[in-house]
Amino acid sequence: MTRTAKVESIQDGILVKNNDIPASKISSSGKFWGVSERPYTVKNPLDFELAPGDTVELLLPSGRTVISTAITFLLPLALFPVGYSLAHRLVPGIGEGGSFFVGFGGLLAGLPLGALIRRLGVKSGALTAVPEISRVLTPAELLACRLNPDSCGSCKLCG
Repeated sequence: MTRTAKVESIQDGILVKNNDIPASKISSSGKFWGVSERPYTVKNPLDFELAPGDTVELLLPSGRTVISTAITFLLPLALFPVGYSLAHRLVPGIGEGGSFFVGFGGLLAGLPLGALIRRLGVKSGALTAVPEISRVLTPAELLACRLNPDSCGSCKLCG
């Protein structure tokens, strides 16, 4: 999976901001939800010469993104039915309400557990925490994308 971003600064690491969503969508949804676009750190493994304002293409490995999302969201959801059924088996007269609360407790326990598993995966190197720059877009490529939004289709900037 790729996406484009604009380089914000290069002091203590390369900070970029996403620029592949049209500005009107960013401002309208950001104002509605109260979310501001924050810069984030990326790696430059190929040592590209970068300057603030450059547009770069980031590589986000699909498999690792899916696994990371599954750990974060699906693990807590999977713990709900586990807690619900365990409550029925371990405490025979608990009833529906009690089983629901035990299942909900499993869901709540899955949130920090998923975060912990994800953090351990990042530390061990199994999950990439930081996206990597795959290439720097030239001004000619940016102009071609702006003039013809369906020009290449290889990144989110072009379509």
